[in-house]
Amino acid sequence: RAIGAASVHFILLYVHCISVILMKSRAEPRGSVSVCAVLATSWCLSSLPCGVRGLKCSRSSLRDICQVGSEVLDHRCYGTDWGNELSHYWENRGIAWLAGKRYAATEGAVECMSSPARRYNPIVDKLPRHAAADPSSVNTPKLDSLCAGRNVQFPHETFGPWTVMRPFVIKETQESVRESIRLAGVRLPPYDEHELVVHLRLLFDHPQHKWPGRSSFNETDVLPRTIRKVTILHQPLKADASDGNSKKASLGEWSTKDVEALLNVYLEMLKELCGPDCEVTARSGDQLSDFATLATASHVFCTGSTYCLWAGLGNGNGTVHYPVDAFAAWASHPDFGRNWRWRREPRFRNPKTPGLAELIDWIKTH
Repeated sequence: RAIGAASVHFILLYVHCISVILMKSRAEPRGSVSVCAVLATSWCLSSLPCGVRGLKCSRSSLRDICQVGSEVLDHRCYGTDWGNELSHYWENRGIAWLAGKRYAATEGAVECMSSPARRYNPIVDKLPRHAAADPSSVNTPKLDSLCAGRNVQFPHETFGPWTVMRPFVIKETQESVRESIRLAGVRLPPYDEHELVVHLRLLFDHPQHKWPGRSSFNETDVLPRTIRKVTILHQPLKADASDGNSKKASLGEWSTKDVEALLNVYLEMLKELCGPDCEVTARSGDQLSDFATLATASHVFCTGSTYCLWAGLGNGNGTVHYPVDAFAAWASHPDFGRNWRWRREPRFRNPKTPGLAELIDWIKTH
């Protein structure tokens, strides 16, 4: 049925393409070929491998490619899952960039995002709602290959069009962070070029989450001799420690005491690895200040969340360490620049049943 539906959808798109080509051609003097018609034909044919094979191309990307419109419209009212929502935003921007089209949020999306009832996401709020078309950015083969097989629901699960956008991510994330913390009155801790910031995601009830062990930090590129301070950032453990907007740690069947014991294991291990003169602490700030810290720190270590992925991609000056196996479908890894370090290392997947002693023993010995 899925193949049949995909085939019907493609046929309808192809018929529409042909009608567009014919209409454009009729408007041209006899004997001439419409540039628009040629482009439309090119875009339609470029979508053929994706549509016919039934791969996961979003309907919006196929429609935009086929119609050769002047815009890629974003209908999404971005919610509170910061990392996942940023994946959707930059996927749309990536499609527009590779297609050489203007990116634009719809009036409905803009209205929804300005509603007082909408949930908290200042980073997305301050990103551009429109981006001009750049004909020089058109790369049809690249768009076709990145679109094929992309995960529409969770774009970060596959390396789609979002992967070409890092220069824009850096510039616009930095602008968004500066404006967001200014409006919120947030004061970040002083910048320290000798500090390593570790984002330790306290997520105990998700089978996708994995924990780093000793070997993840026992490397000279993670803890070079120049590092004199290590700060672990984590979500608040209790409701009264939250600012009312930020997400708390997701403990599942674990107790707060268990999590504090686990944090102490990481603190003691990092203190040992970093050396006696190294200051090692842990803190849980609010969601905005932690994101801003990760986006501006000199050295960042991520454990696989999309929250840290997008803060790290928006960090243009610091060195960012990110695990290669954060998501199962990541078969290859794009080049995000010399300061982005893909890490291949053993990591402990969340157990089906809580086992604090087993996890702690694994962290110490791996």
